[in-house]
Amino acid sequence: MINRSELNKLGNQLVESGNIKAAIESFSTLLNDRPNDLNMANRIGDLYTQIGDTSAASLLFARAAGGYIQKGYALHALAVIKKAHRHDPNNPSLAIISDMLNLGASRETKSIDEFTSIADQCISNKSHHNKLVYLVLLAEYPVDHRLALIYYVLRNIYNNSNPDDREINIIDFISSLETHNQKQLALDALNHIKHLFSESTQFQTVYDRLSAQSTTSKT
Repeated sequence: MINRSELNKLGNQLVESGNIKAAIESFSTLLNDRPNDLNMANRIGDLYTQIGDTSAASLLFARAAGGYIQKGYALHALAVIKKAHRHDPNNPSLAIISDMLNLGASRETKSIDEFTSIADQCISNKSHHNKLVYLVLLAEYPVDHRLALIYYVLRNIYNNSNPDDREINIIDFISSLETHNQKQLALDALNHIKHLFSESTQFQTVYDRLSAQSTTSKT
């Protein structure tokens, strides 16, 4: 057990004295103790920007934004990502995410063309932020648009992946939907493309699991 109150007090004292690296260590201990503390992740990201480590800051900002999105706080996520982009303006992933959050935060119905335009950027960029972008898209729009986007993204992942990587890339995307409580959308997506992987044991395993969960939730 760690003394969170004392570590938090120590971290604040270190910040006030200008010892930012030591403060990061203190606050990181708190974050490791409570990995879902989004405000702490955001705060440590701020501290990393003070010592010029934009790479570390961006990872923490993305972590905080992803958590805010899962909790339904799109505006919080937008503020964090915009801040990250200010500190790391040459990071194309952050620009894409900021654009998508702006669309999502407006809560207006957008055309599929706008969805696919940003999806194209995500797929071609192939960065570790892609899942976050997809989840932003999925979190903010009507179901019919979500399905249309999912099908578009799946088709593009399939067409832009090496043959040996297609299955794992698609299952990775499907798994991200499942992990973020989009199980029915994940199952709909699998139904849409299962004919492409009819001989895949791994694909069938994922499909059977989602089908069983869907059946259970309806009973």
